[in-house]
Amino acid sequence: MSKSGEVPEPETKGSGSGRQAVDRTLLLLRCVGEASGGISLAELCQIANLNRTTVWRLASALEDHGFIERDPTTKRYRLGLAATALSARALANDESLVAICRPEMVQLLQRTSESVLLAVPRHGGSMTVAQLDSPHAVRLKPYLRSVDPLHCSSTGKVLLSAMPDDEVSAVLSGQLERRTAETVTDPAAIRAELALTRSRGFAMVCAELADNENGISAGIYQRDRVVAVLNVSGPSFRFTKDVMLQLAPELTERAAALSLRLSNFGRAI
Repeated sequence: MSKSGEVPEPETKGSGSGRQAVDRTLLLLRCVGEASGGISLAELCQIANLNRTTVWRLASALEDHGFIERDPTTKRYRLGLAATALSARALANDESLVAICRPEMVQLLQRTSESVLLAVPRHGGSMTVAQLDSPHAVRLKPYLRSVDPLHCSSTGKVLLSAMPDDEVSAVLSGQLERRTAETVTDPAAIRAELALTRSRGFAMVCAELADNENGISAGIYQRDRVVAVLNVSGPSFRFTKDVMLQLAPELTERAAALSLRLSNFGRAI
C-alpha cells in the first residue's frame, strides 16, 4: 500500500519495464507539474492515455520518492518537495552561469545595441536563461525561459554542431517544424550548416526561427562540452547577414573568454 492509501489492481507481466516505464513516469510528472490546482488520477489516465493500474503504480513511485504528493482531502496530485527542490537547484545553476556571463553580455549590448541572449541546452532544445534587450524601439521579442528547436535557431545549431553524430541523426530523423518560410528542414542542408558551424565557430540564422529576426551564436565550453550559447539577435532590416559576419570575430572571442572563465571556475554548471 502506498502513501495514497489505495490498493493497486493486478498488473500484467512485463508491463511498465525499461525505457517505457521511464517515459511514462516522466510523462506523468510533467502532467502533474503543468496542472493548475492539481490533477486527479482519472485525469492523469485520460491525458496520458494509460490504464488506471499503470498510472496508479507510477504515481505511487513518484509519491514515495517525494516528486509528487496527493492532497488527502481533494485526492488530487501536485508537485512534491523533491521536484521543487530540483527546479530550484536548476534555477540556481542558471543564475550562477548568468552572473559569470553577464559582463560580456553587457559589453556586447553596448557594442551592438542589439539584444543579447544566453541559452542552455534544456528539454531537447535551446532555452534562453538571460536576455538583455536592445535600446531600440524595434527589437527582438522576449525569449526568456522559452525553449526553441535545435534545427532552426542559431543557439540550437551551435548545440547540434557539438553533438555526436548519432544524436544529430536522432534529432534530424524526427518531424522538423517549419517555423517560417525560411526555416531549413532538409537534413542534408542542416548537416552542411553544422559542418560550417564547427569550422568557423559560430552559427547564424536569417528569419528561420521567427519572421524578420536574425541571430548569431557561439558556444561556451567547459571541459570540451558546450554548457551555454552566447547570442546576439535583432530585426532583419537592421541586423543583416553582413552585420552578423562583421560581429562574428568579437562574438567568438567573447565566448572563448567565457569558456576560459568557466574552466577556471572549477566546477560544472
